[in-house]
Amino acid sequence: MHLFPWDKADHFASFFAITTAAIVSFPRQPLWRIALVVSAAGGGIELVQALPIVGRDCDVRDWIADNIAIGAVLGLVLCARARWWLAAGESP
Repeated sequence: MHLFPWDKADHFASFFAITTAAIVSFPRQPLWRIALVVSAAGGGIELVQALPIVGRDCDVRDWIADNIAIGAVLGLVLCARARWWLAAGESP
């Protein structure tokens, strides 16, 4: 089942949602740690797909799409935080 006609867009959307959920679920964790864990999970999924018994293809471009989504969420969160800091008159 695909949300989009392009597999990489599916990966982007999925990891955008996963990263957003992780940030909301673990607000006290630093963003870099959340990004690292979610990225490692994406890489792990690709490694498992490389196993012959799984019957799927491992594609590093899928992991790249996952990481672009992670970066997009982090960028949005950092922009929102910077805006909040500026509005509050604080420095980041």
